[in-house]
Amino acid sequence: MNDIFSRTADMPKIKIILNQYGQPVGDDYRKFASAIGCQVRKKLPVGFNDWRAVPLGKKLEVWDNL
Repeated sequence: MNDIFSRTADMPKIKIILNQYGQPVGDDYRKFASAIGCQVRKKLPVGFNDWRAVPLGKKLEVWDNL
């Protein structure tokens, strides 16, 4: 995951291709899914069983880091 988390703001973004259902596909989707998992485990308490129950501020923190 170092190749994702060590990126600087001036580096080009990694492009993720989405299918017709909004699901990531293509070469980099596994890295993207792993990065999301790492960020969620770092930022959110384990008490949330459902993403819809997470406060908006916490969700935005995760997305901003990605």
